[in-house]
Amino acid sequence: MAAPSTDMTFAQFESHWNKPDFETTLKYVPIANIKFKPDKDDDRVVSKGRNDATRVKRILHVIVDDMKRNYHSYDAIERALARADVEILDWRRPDLCPSNIFKIGKNLKELYLYWGGNDAILGAWSEAEGLPMLAQYGKLSKIFIFSPEDSPDLSSNISEHLKGFDDRLIRNWSLVAEKRRPPSQERSAILDDSATLASGSLRLDSGLFRPCSAGSHISMKREVAGDREIAGPQIIHLAAKTSLKSKPADYDRPAAEMDQHRWMQCMQNFTTAFLKVRERPARDAENNFKSIRVALIDDGVDTTQSSLQGRDYLGRSFAFDDAGQRNYPYWISDSGHGTIMARFIRKICPTADIYIIKVATRPATQDPNRLTIVVASVVDAINHAVDCGARVISMSWSVRRPEDKELLKEFDEAITRAVRQRTIMLCASGDQGKIGNDETYPKHADQENVIRIGAATAMGNNARYVDEHKIDFLFPGHKIPLRGSNPDKELGYVHEGSSVATAIAAGLATLILECVQVGHFSEVTKPPRSQQSIPDQDSMDSLAIRAGFASMVRSNSRYLWVWETFSH
Repeated sequence: MAAPSTDMTFAQFESHWNKPDFETTLKYVPIANIKFKPDKDDDRVVSKGRNDATRVKRILHVIVDDMKRNYHSYDAIERALARADVEILDWRRPDLCPSNIFKIGKNLKELYLYWGGNDAILGAWSEAEGLPMLAQYGKLSKIFIFSPEDSPDLSSNISEHLKGFDDRLIRNWSLVAEKRRPPSQERSAILDDSATLASGSLRLDSGLFRPCSAGSHISMKREVAGDREIAGPQIIHLAAKTSLKSKPADYDRPAAEMDQHRWMQCMQNFTTAFLKVRERPARDAENNFKSIRVALIDDGVDTTQSSLQGRDYLGRSFAFDDAGQRNYPYWISDSGHGTIMARFIRKICPTADIYIIKVATRPATQDPNRLTIVVASVVDAINHAVDCGARVISMSWSVRRPEDKELLKEFDEAITRAVRQRTIMLCASGDQGKIGNDETYPKHADQENVIRIGAATAMGNNARYVDEHKIDFLFPGHKIPLRGSNPDKELGYVHEGSSVATAIAAGLATLILECVQVGHFSEVTKPPRSQQSIPDQDSMDSLAIRAGFASMVRSNSRYLWVWETFSH
C-alpha cells in the first residue's frame, strides 16, 4: 500500500489500485493513512475500493492506519469489510463501535481495539449488547486493547477500571454464549449512538506501543453457565502513547512488533505449558533425561546478563591474542552479539543447555565497527561442538568461502563430521540480497544438512536484504524487539535480522528435540502392549528438523506459522 501520510489525488489512488487482480483470499491488507488532494471523500475511498475488489472473499489480517483527525466513520468501516470474512482486525481508529464490530465479526479470531480513555467506551464494549455478542460466533480468542497514557479522560485508578472491564466482559460473554440469541436491533442502535458521542477528540500515536505501565495484564477467565464451562477470549492490555499533535506514525513498526509479538507470544505460551509437562519425566528419569545441548558459536556470551542468570554455562574459547598466548574467555562477548543470540535461544527454549564456543574475531579492514570471524577458529569450534556432544550448533553468521585450500578442506571435513554425528546445524543468511556471493560458509559445505535461516518481515516475507532463493526458512528477526539488543559492533556479513532469526530457529530446533525426548520417555515407561513407536531425539538429524520446519510452512512461503502447531 502507499507509504504513511502519502499525498495523492483520488484519481491517482483509483488508477493505482484498480490494477491488481486480487485472489479470493488475502493474507494481509495493510492500509496507510492517505491525504487526498485537493478534496477527499473517505467514504468514497473505502466503498469504491471494496466494490473493485469483489473477488476478495477472505482476509486473514486487516491493518488500517486510521489514527489521524480524518479517521473513517463507523459506517465506512462496516461497508469496507462487509463482503470479506476477516480473521484478524486491526483497524487503528479510536473507540470502535461494538455494534459495527459485531456486524463484520462473524469470522474474527483476534481483535485490536484502541481506547481513548473514556470509561463510557469500556462500558459499551463490555456490556452484554457490546463485544460479548461476538460469543455467538464462537471464534474470537484474543482481544488486544491499547490504552492511552496521557488522556485527560483517564482516571487515577485505571488499573481498577480495566480489571472491572475484564470481569464484566467475561461475565457477559458467558451469558451471551449460553443464550445464543441475536442482538436487539433497538439496543444496537442506542449503543451505536452512545459510542459515537463518547468518542472524544483524542488520537493515538500508533507508532509507539509498549506494555501498559499502569496495570499491564492479560486476562483469561472461565465462567460456568449451567453445567457447562465457557471460556472467554484472552484480553491483553497494552499502552499506546497519545498526542493531539503527533508526528506521522511509524507505520511499519507497530505492525512488525505486533506480528513478531504474536510469534514469540505463541512460543512463550507453549513453553510455559511444556515446562510443566516436562517436570515429571525429568524427575523420574534422573540422569538419563538431560537438557538438549546447543553449541553457540559466536564471539562469546556475557553470562552475567540478567536474563541469562540462574543457569550454569560451560564453554570453550578459540580466541587468542596475536601471539597465541592469551586465551580470551568465552564468558565475555567482544561486541554483545553472542549475548543477544543466547538470550533468543533461551527465550524459545528455556531448558536448553547452551554451550558457549567463542571464536576469534578481528575488525574488518574497510569498516572498523564491523567484526569478521577468523575462519580457522570456526573449524576448531565446530569440531569441539561435536566432541562435547552438542545436538544443535547455532551459527548466527556466515563467512566467505576460504581461499586457502587446506583450510577449506578442514572446514568441509568438520561439517561432514558433524553430519555423521547427526548434529543439527543452522547458520544465518549472508544478507547481501541478490548481489552477494552464494558460496558462503558453512552453508556451502553441505547444502542439504546445514539449514540457512533468513529474517522475515512483519508480514512473513523475506526482509529486503535477504534473497529468498538463498535461504531455507524464514524466522522472525527483522526489527524484532529485545531490550538492550543493539550490539556494539556487527559480526560477520549479517545484519542483525538474520542473526537473530537463526538464534530463534536454533531455539525452536532444540525445543522440538526436547518435545521428542519427553514423548519418547512417556512411551517407554508404559506397558509394552500400550507403547507407540516414538523415536528418541538422538536419532533425529538436520533432515528431520528440516522436515519439521517445512511442516509449519504455508503455501509458497518459507515462513513458519508456529501458532498452527503450538497453539492447540
